[in-house]
Amino acid sequence: MTDIQSVIDAERQAVTSLPTRRPDGRIETGTYHQWKDIEDYLQELLVVYPWLSITSIGQTARGRQLWVAKIEINSYCSKPTVWIDCGIHAREWIGPATCIYGLDYLTNGYGCDPYVTNFLNKYNVHIMPVHNPDGYCYSWRYDRLWRKNRNRNPNDTCYGVDLNRNYDDGHWGGGRGAGDPCSNNYPGPTGFSEVETQAVRDYTNELQSTRNLAAFFTIHSYAQQWLYAYGWSGESVPEEPEVSRVAQIGVNAIESVYNTRYRYGSFYNVAYPGFGLSIDWSYSRGVIYSYLLELRDKGEYGFLFPLTQIVPTGEETWAGLMAAVMAI
Repeated sequence: MTDIQSVIDAERQAVTSLPTRRPDGRIETGTYHQWKDIEDYLQELLVVYPWLSITSIGQTARGRQLWVAKIEINSYCSKPTVWIDCGIHAREWIGPATCIYGLDYLTNGYGCDPYVTNFLNKYNVHIMPVHNPDGYCYSWRYDRLWRKNRNRNPNDTCYGVDLNRNYDDGHWGGGRGAGDPCSNNYPGPTGFSEVETQAVRDYTNELQSTRNLAAFFTIHSYAQQWLYAYGWSGESVPEEPEVSRVAQIGVNAIESVYNTRYRYGSFYNVAYPGFGLSIDWSYSRGVIYSYLLELRDKGEYGFLFPLTQIVPTGEETWAGLMAAVMAI
């Protein structure tokens, strides 16, 4: 981009000119939403759907709630559970928008859409729309391209930790940004130093022990990639044929919607070396089907993803997610 600020200004104008709700009162899935609107939407779902519940799994350094929406229909204890989080990196607005799209799609479709109904009858789905609320709010108010959380680093003037470098699977702390609090990839002073990653760690650990955690998904942008462990090594995981099989099914389902083509494979081999990734940690805890999705675009728009592509991205992403889960 030759003039990034002009693109940011145009995006802000487009977002502010659109309503946050559709005529029927449901959330508008074709735009980006501020944190308060997302919180309000979660509370609205709670009132309408008795089989949906909302829980806070902790608070950020700035006191914001870490909300998780739980869709559990009938015999929830005996059904496997799927975890999906979005927005771990603040500037990746299409992530939370895709989680919001999914919540709208699943809640509106249950009992009406046979595929959604069958899916939710077989799986519990726990969705965290925004893993990094402090950073997300900061990206709306001050710096559209902010990536990290907003915790003050000890003995340093720089703020923020890259939460997707803060998960400690035994290989935390390597790679770009290690030891530099001002880096966009700063992994923190220690593994799991941040309240956001601690909260997801503790919550998904409990899911694994009490709710049969079958799959762990984290939604990012951009690159059109479906990635799995490892990030820290080019070696293949022992279950690589199986996790690759499921990834291919997900990628094929995405492509079938709008012909958007994804690459799939290990994070290290398809993307680049990465340490402290949530999928590496989840995999190390025994969740074999741990995946990171890098959504649409290969650099034309980057993080400044146009509003016109939000709904198509949601449609194809959820087609991929559900096809992959049903293939497990």
